[in-house]
Amino acid sequence: DHTVLELVDVAGNLIELKQNERELLYNHEPAKLDEKDSRVRVLSVADELFVPVRMFAGILGADNFSWDASTQVFTMYFPVIPEDTVPNTHFKGDWPCLKGNSTRTGWILDECAPAGLFLHKEWTYQVNGWITTSPVIVGSIVYIGDREGFLTALDEHNGRMIWFKEFHDRIFTTPAISEDRLFIGSWNHTFYCLNRFTGSVIWEKAIDSLLNSSPLVVNQKVMFGTDKGLFYCLDAFDGKELWTFQAGEEIASSPCVNGESVFFGCRDMSLYALKQSDGKLIWQFKTGGCTYATPSTDGQMVFQGSQDHFVYALNSQNGKVRWSFQTNSGIYSSPSFSSDLLYTGSQDTYVYCLRKDTGAKIWSYQTKGAVSASAVISGNRVFIGSGDGTLYSLNAHSGRVIQQITLSEPITQTCAIANGRLYATSGPILYAFGNTH
Repeated sequence: DHTVLELVDVAGNLIELKQNERELLYNHEPAKLDEKDSRVRVLSVADELFVPVRMFAGILGADNFSWDASTQVFTMYFPVIPEDTVPNTHFKGDWPCLKGNSTRTGWILDECAPAGLFLHKEWTYQVNGWITTSPVIVGSIVYIGDREGFLTALDEHNGRMIWFKEFHDRIFTTPAISEDRLFIGSWNHTFYCLNRFTGSVIWEKAIDSLLNSSPLVVNQKVMFGTDKGLFYCLDAFDGKELWTFQAGEEIASSPCVNGESVFFGCRDMSLYALKQSDGKLIWQFKTGGCTYATPSTDGQMVFQGSQDHFVYALNSQNGKVRWSFQTNSGIYSSPSFSSDLLYTGSQDTYVYCLRKDTGAKIWSYQTKGAVSASAVISGNRVFIGSGDGTLYSLNAHSGRVIQQITLSEPITQTCAIANGRLYATSGPILYAFGNTH
């Protein structure tokens, strides 16, 4: 009756199944497991932690499980993502812009994330000021900008500085990278194209405005907004102005693209859709509050958070509302999604998971601070930071906590995932997490 079946999970951690109890013993960092859920029973025996099968399967993202006593086979069943619903991303593992790709999904292939269930800090890098951009990673180099006006390039393996460039004013725009070029705007009223290996200037363009909108590079075009409401499209090769569009007020939102359309939010409470080719207005949708958040798109719909407390899903062709979901406060977080689930944070301290097609709530998780950052997704895990200074790793399907990591300051910037590491910023510190101790 007390025969123990030994199993090994994908990270190489030992699991034991007590056949008579139908419970799992999980020996890897057991204190990180969710012991607060009153619906499950966690047993501590000597130095071993016994966890109910259903709880363990849920943590790993399984929909169901089975135990065949005759063959002693324990099986967990995981949801399958149809190939035609997998979002576009950079399959080589880079994270070249805000939220990882031009549609701003925040999603990346599972094998690009740390392999183990739990994150372990590999290295940190501290700047003199406050990190005010999301990290971007291309070709083993990590790039971050700070409030003191420095852009810094680091070795992804150890955090050592490769080069830095001073702009003599604040940086609030996350860089975008295309091939050997890095694009970034500064509060010094200038937009730059740099050599990403050296930081040397390839070209620069004077902009009569402050820049808070992170650029996007597609089809040899670089696009961004300004605090005077002017949306630019420049030639990525030489900085030549291709077209501009005047919106109603400040554009702090960063653009996303779908085919020939480019979308961005504006302080005038609107979400705009323009033609990439000439900047002509396709449609404009008015919310009930400022739309500082960056939109995302799956091709059929565009998702936008607003200060009116709502997340909207709009038809990407005509701007008509497909669904809306109300939170309890304003939304700075950009909606992220993978397959059929969408995730967003709110100033009401919650992280929400919604059905992407209907907006129906699947789960919500309450942090202890406002959630301004956006979620990033890999496999069955959702990573998101909160104003409470905690980095959360949540089960993508159930919302259960896999891991909580307390950092130095409130987390307001979106994380990044690339080449087996997750990067998060907190105050003046960049953290690199992997699956090694």
